[in-house]
Parts: sequence; structure tokens; C-alpha cells
Amino acid sequence: MWANCAGIPENQRQRLLAIGKWLADNGEAIYGTRPWKIYGSEGIRFTKKENVPYAIFFDWPGSPVTLDISDNLKDGDIRDLMLLGGKGLVSWKIIEGKLIVDFTGDKSTDHAHTLKITFTH
Repeated sequence: MWANCAGIPENQRQRLLAIGKWLADNGEAIYGTRPWKIYGSEGIRFTKKENVPYAIFFDWPGSPVTLDISDNLKDGDIRDLMLLGGKGLVSWKIIEGKLIVDFTGDKSTDHAHTLKITFTH
């Protein structure tokens, strides 16, 4: 569709294609969501759909990040964490009621990175 669009400068066309790719990978954290109970800190924003929160990181953390997402998070409260987009991996643990997420592997995108948090209940 975009390949034959006359009049759109190449740099703008590439930017639109990149936005489309990002939304294809991360759109579930945007479409049909609402702000979560936590606004976020510098560089992180939270959304939610039904009972699933998403943490959207503006930059690739590259090192462990502490997410204070609950007053008293316990082992077994979280079933899974998944980095949308398919490339990057995360490992996580709960220490003193806080979620510690370690980002490993390749970044999922050159843009914002979305972490899907699935609770057990």
C-alpha cells in the first residue's frame, strides 16, 4: 500500500512504516487499554486491558529495573512476564514485595519496549 504512495517523502514514509511495525508488535498495550493504577516513573508508563497491565519503557533498560507495582507482591502472584515484539528476553523475581525485572538478549525494537505482566489471579 505505502510502496506506491506518490508525494510522501521517503523519510516520512519510513517513519510511518516503523510506527505501523511497532503497533503490530505492541498494539495490544495501546488499543482498548486504559491507564493503570500506577502512572509510571520517568521513562515508564503503564496501561491495562482487563486485568493485564503493560509497562511501556521509552528506552531499553539494559540492566535490572525495580517495579513497585503492588503494595505487597508475593511469590506466585505473577504467572508470566513477556516482552512484546518477540526478540528480547526478561527474567524476573520478587524481592521485598517489589518486582525486579532483568532485561537480557536483544532489544525488541529501536523504539519503546512493552512488558506484559500476567498475574495468577
